[in-house]
Amino acid sequence: MTNLESLDSSAREYFYSLPQLIQEQIIESGVTFSSKQELESYYNSVTEKKNMNN
Repeated sequence: MTNLESLDSSAREYFYSLPQLIQEQIIESGVTFSSKQELESYYNSVTEKKNMNN
């Protein structure tokens, strides 16, 4: 699980700006992120897949 306290302030701020559902998915998935860029990449990947399925 991503340790939110270990993220820098910009990464933490970005995490909390994400939709609640995405935040929950990240927390429950056990995926570890260490930067804002990794979070952005994950979010973009998830939203691309969702758009492809519509």
